[in-house]
Amino acid sequence: MSERDDKGRAGASELRNGVLDLPVPSSAGPDNVRAMTTSLFWDYPAMRLNGAKAGDRRLTLACELPDVGETWTLTMRHGTLGHFAGGGESADATVTIDRADLDRVILKATTLEAPLGDGTARIEGDAGALHDLLATSTSGSTSSPRSGTADSHRKDTLCL
Repeated sequence: MSERDDKGRAGASELRNGVLDLPVPSSAGPDNVRAMTTSLFWDYPAMRLNGAKAGDRRLTLACELPDVGETWTLTMRHGTLGHFAGGGESADATVTIDRADLDRVILKATTLEAPLGDGTARIEGDAGALHDLLATSTSGSTSSPRSGTADSHRKDTLCL
C-alpha cells in the first residue's frame, strides 16, 4: 500500500467520523517565554487580540521594564496591536513592571493584580486603557472598569 493510499483513507475517515480533537502543544513554556526578545514577546498579545472586540478603539500604552532597561510603546488601532521600542506618542497610561514579573503573568503563574497590589508594578494615567486592552484578548479578561461589568471567574491577565 502506498503512502498516498494511507492519506486517502485518513481523509475518508475524517469525512465519516469527523476530525479528531487532538491537544495542541503550547509554545508558551517558561523557557521559551524567558528566551524571547521583548519585541517577540509583544507579538504574542498582538496575536491574541480579538479585532472585532477592539473595533475602532484607539489607545496607547507605554510599558517600562526597569529590570531590563527597556521602554516599549503599545498601540491599538484599527483592531490590531502594534509595538515599538522606546517612547513616542502621548500614552493613555504607563505601566511599569519588571520583565520577569510580566513573564510570570503571561505564563499564568500569577495575575497582573499581584505585582500591582504589592507595589512591584504600577500604572500611571488611565488604568482603564490597560483594562480595555486586556478585554480585547481572545483569552484575557472581559473586565472593564468603564463598563462596570466583569466575568466573576476571570482575572485581568495577558494570555498566550
